[in-house]
Amino acid sequence: MINQDEEMLSSIRYAMASSNLPMLIGSQHEIEIARNIRIDMLIEANDIIAGLHKRANEGDAPCDHWGKAVSASRQMRGAASAAWWVARRDMSVHTLLNELGS
Repeated sequence: MINQDEEMLSSIRYAMASSNLPMLIGSQHEIEIARNIRIDMLIEANDIIAGLHKRANEGDAPCDHWGKAVSASRQMRGAASAAWWVARRDMSVHTLLNELGS
């Protein structure tokens, strides 16, 4: 069972991930599917970036990994095509960040 703190954290993370996103473009069906995929992947990307930032500050990871992940996350946030999100629904966020950060 989820407690109130976890619900609040989940709500905050959802609001942060969904703020200032472009409207999705595509069929209504694609948009409905892509909406949740996009939010879930952006939340996970934010978690990955926070972890990389922490590790970089502690000297456990190269800073360029963090910078590439931030750049890739910006590309993800700018992706407005619902089909683009649907096509990547089974891709791990780590893989997507690496692909976009290359």
